[in-house]
This record gives sequence, C-alpha cells and structure tokens, in this order.
Amino acid sequence: MHPMSRHHTDESRPVRPPTRRGQPDHPDQREPPESRGKLRWRKPTPGVLVIHARGELDSFGAGSLGGLVDEQLGLGRVGRVVVDLTDITMISCEGMEVLLDLHRRSRFDGFALVLVGASRRAVERPLRVAGVLPLFATRPTVRHALTGVPGAL
Repeated sequence: MHPMSRHHTDESRPVRPPTRRGQPDHPDQREPPESRGKLRWRKPTPGVLVIHARGELDSFGAGSLGGLVDEQLGLGRVGRVVVDLTDITMISCEGMEVLLDLHRRSRFDGFALVLVGASRRAVERPLRVAGVLPLFATRPTVRHALTGVPGAL
C-alpha cells in the first residue's frame, strides 16, 4: 500500500480520517469565516451568525458592525446573532448605540442577540456605566453562546 493512501480501503473509495471531537464530519457543514476590516463572521449552523469584532468599536467599527448585521439579516432567516467582543479594546458612544440598536432590532425582528466577552473591562464598564448591560444576554465564550449554556457575567 502506498503511504499516501493509508486512508483508502481500495483505490476507488476513499475513507475519511476520523475527525477531532467537536469538528463537523463534513467540511461543508461549517462555513469559513469571512472578514471586513476589524470584523470576521461565519455561520456555523443555519440561522446562526457569529461576528468577531476586534480593536475599537468606534464610529468606523460601529458602522461596519451595523452594516454587516443588516446585510446578513437581509440574506435570510437568522435566529441568533452572537457578537464576540473579547478582542474589543474600547467602545465609543457610537459603538454603544449600535449595540443598543442591535438589541432593539433583535426584539423587533425576533432573533436572539448574545454578547460574548462582556465581562472584559473595556466592554463591561461602558455598558454598566450607561446602565444598559442588563439589557443584553451575555455568555463567557462563543461555545456557550452557541450551545445555550448559561453563563452570564
């Protein structure tokens, strides 16, 4: 047997190597992340949008985040939007306004909005000082946000 064909039972039918735990059995079950500036996003399962933001959520980043959510919601049914703020270093007033707009929109359009990384000082402090932190569902990790495991701040 050729060393490169060790995963084949015969020459005509390949056998997939075992996957690591938590990975999809088929590569097409998970879309690769797309990116735009300081935002990356993916749809790990149908109806779920995960957005990872990094850097400052200022007027530029906030506008990009709002536009991305608008675009993705316009493409089809989304039941859950997870916004990962773990790598955010600062939230401006514009950034907070976009998060509040997402909250309002989630209630109006009927999708769940979950913030990840809200316990980090750069995120928690401005939301708490503004008195809006209790409005948001929060989870410590994206994995918790996707599985629905409780884990608020």
